[in-house]
Amino acid sequence: MWFNILVHNHGPPDIAVPLSPILDYLQQSLRACGHSVSVSYDQLFHEAINLYIEGFHDTDFVDRLLAAKQTHRLKIGLIATELIVDNQIPYAEHGIVYAGGDKSGLLRLRLANFGRLVAQADFVWCFLARTADAYARQGRHVHYFPVGHTGMVQSAYPRPPKDIDILFFGTATPHRQSVIAKLQSAGLKTLAFGRGFPAGHLPAIYMQSLIERAKIGLNLTLHAYDPSLNSIDPRFASCMRVVEMLERGVCVVSEDIPLDNPYRPFMQAAGLDQLAAKCVQLLSNDAWMPVGQSGQQAFITQMRVQDVCQPVIDASLAQY
Repeated sequence: MWFNILVHNHGPPDIAVPLSPILDYLQQSLRACGHSVSVSYDQLFHEAINLYIEGFHDTDFVDRLLAAKQTHRLKIGLIATELIVDNQIPYAEHGIVYAGGDKSGLLRLRLANFGRLVAQADFVWCFLARTADAYARQGRHVHYFPVGHTGMVQSAYPRPPKDIDILFFGTATPHRQSVIAKLQSAGLKTLAFGRGFPAGHLPAIYMQSLIERAKIGLNLTLHAYDPSLNSIDPRFASCMRVVEMLERGVCVVSEDIPLDNPYRPFMQAAGLDQLAAKCVQLLSNDAWMPVGQSGQQAFITQMRVQDVCQPVIDASLAQY
């Protein structure tokens, strides 16, 4: 089957740069499962299954897309990357750090538009299981589509020296900045980069090189959970970040994530108060090395896309 991934719903043509980790994964996973893939800015094809990654801020565009699907009988699939619980993005209430400031209202508009598409799409693939559970009540052929091992990163070649003790990459939020500051105050050499950090956002080629140089890679959620607020737990594992590290044999250390963490068997986890001690333990006598190698091998063995994604693809295609 031919899958055509479109990105124009996210903005100008160069939007494919920040979307590249998701685009790369979709291409590699679909190809590994025997399908052809193209990436287009705004060109729909009748012969293909046209895939859209969630991010629909323009209600008029959603109207036009739904009308085109009905009129021209286009095949439309959706990729859901956000955590959705009880028809909301749990962390929207915290105020997400985007370029230009807090856009939690924009997130709610995006969610409403995506919900309209879910009801009409041929299928929806969700990177998190709780999201699939939420959308299953709104649409048909909604599946959990794991972010697994594609073989995209070759393992049998020499690596650069491991000269970075602890690495974190991602958007800076108060929670993440607080955790990293505590690690640094404990004497742990921690490098952080991404939107909002002093080092800023780095292109993929630099990011991947830094990951390969890291001994420990951190997985930190956007926001901490505060039970006193009587709100939904906003914590979830960042699939693309964790897989980038696991594929390269980095020892992944995560704060505890009780619900949305399919990578729990392949990483080390600790409460926020214990993260520094966990990292000290792993850095002592190079204990991070066998732990990272073990996590990588278990991930590769248990989460091959041919095993975890092929059944989802087959079930989605059975309707055509």
